[in-house]
Amino acid sequence: MNNFLYGLIWLPALCAVAHVGAADIERDEYGRTELMRLVAQDETTVEQVQSLLAAGADLHARDNDGNTVLMRAARIWWYAHEMSGDDTVLKFLVTQGVDVHARNKQGLNALEVAMCGRECDSKVLSWLRTLGLESCLHAELMKAAGHDDPAEVKRLLAAGADPNYNRAAALWLSLSAGTYGQLHEAENVLLLLAAGAEPQLCAEEILHCACHGADPLAIELILARGVDFSAVDADRSSDDLRGLWLGREEGWPKPLFHQLVQHGTRLNGRCGYADPLLCMVVKDPKQGAREVSYLLAAGVDPTQQTMDGKTALDLARELNRQDLVPLLQAAMPLSAAPPARGK
Repeated sequence: MNNFLYGLIWLPALCAVAHVGAADIERDEYGRTELMRLVAQDETTVEQVQSLLAAGADLHARDNDGNTVLMRAARIWWYAHEMSGDDTVLKFLVTQGVDVHARNKQGLNALEVAMCGRECDSKVLSWLRTLGLESCLHAELMKAAGHDDPAEVKRLLAAGADPNYNRAAALWLSLSAGTYGQLHEAENVLLLLAAGAEPQLCAEEILHCACHGADPLAIELILARGVDFSAVDADRSSDDLRGLWLGREEGWPKPLFHQLVQHGTRLNGRCGYADPLLCMVVKDPKQGAREVSYLLAAGVDPTQQTMDGKTALDLARELNRQDLVPLLQAAMPLSAAPPARGK
């Protein structure tokens, strides 16, 4: 009985200890905690942040790149809409004791990290400067590139800004500016390349921008430098290419898709919970043997399956796509091909 009562007395304390930091246990592939993910979302409130901190979230945690919670929050333009009040997430994080002057593994402080964001807001940048933070010439180049300002890019490069600073971030930020309807992508890219920017340093970001609306001329300039996308994570590559095929390059031909494949972009990663590209093409009545033949020739794996375990060949048979069945059956490896009907 004494042991039982002793256990009851200590049980709440033990549960509290076990709960401390529980909100930080589930980190994503980038090492970001739940709190880091929360502050990087639009319309996050102080109350939501308070709740996670009360649950034991670590205000001083770092992700795989050494970024802090404040750095993650500083990149989100939405917070600028509330900067006139005292209840913003950014200001709340500072009042809670977040390290304002911390630097990540690239040596960037929160102000410079904010400048890397394609949605960075001048109001937020000004507020971060009131905390005593300063930005270097190279970070200013990233901001100018992301804000589609070729005159400032040219001035900063002439002043000695490094176009390869932070893995040539200015280069992909120039591309991302175009996805927001800017006009000088190619001009900025040309300036940066002429100054020695190396696209290979940010191949992953370039691939993503290329598949999501970047200026084709700017992409052409970069591809002409021989960038190789084969080292980019296969799942991310495949997801980007799938989006390009189904979205930006509707219809036929698909020259950008072809160029990216020619530069080593991998096709056979998983696309989250979405169907593999080949399966999506088979399901689309507007696409046929031409598209399937192209994908197979490009190296798409015909054995990839949907979440319910069906290959493109299975789907073609189910949907009576007799124009596709022979192509897909011939592409299947012998060990994976189903036996012929009647045998």
